[in-house]
Amino acid sequence: MRLGKLRYDSKFMAIKFFKETKHWCVHWMCKQLEVSRSAYYKWLHREIPGQELENIKLAELIKEYDDRFSHILGYRRMTSWINHFNHTNYSKNRVHRIMKKLNIHSIIRKKRKRYKSSTPETIAQNKLNRDFYATVPNQKWVTDVTEFRIPGEKKKLYLSSIFDLYDRYPVSVVVSR
Repeated sequence: MRLGKLRYDSKFMAIKFFKETKHWCVHWMCKQLEVSRSAYYKWLHREIPGQELENIKLAELIKEYDDRFSHILGYRRMTSWINHFNHTNYSKNRVHRIMKKLNIHSIIRKKRKRYKSSTPETIAQNKLNRDFYATVPNQKWVTDVTEFRIPGEKKKLYLSSIFDLYDRYPVSVVVSR
């Protein structure tokens, strides 16, 4: 794959491929593809420009970083990582153009749902009626149970706490499985 900006690059590459593999006539292929033979031979014996060599080098870096970071880098982070580690100054647009030609793009992971909704078996009566202020200690207590997942394991911890609404400090806290 060429990373240059030639006009009939794909046609010339097709002519070269079929000439080498199938031994087709260059004159006939050029006539069918509507390009001149002299343009084909000029393309065949040309020197690769410096900018195209630089694009080929950048394409190799993009492939390397894409494999190293497990295909999660988009063109912005790819540009910043390549520029940081190789002390270069490639633009985001250049990296984006080459990534599109190489068909490299970031894999966006689907967000997992964190909590499962459940319905309680019994519902307590609402005795407070959203009046969460107490004038004396030990007049109103509230409780809550919070569930935590342990990272890397399939186990859970539960935190049960009881609060006094007078000073909003815990009366009791229990952590268990």
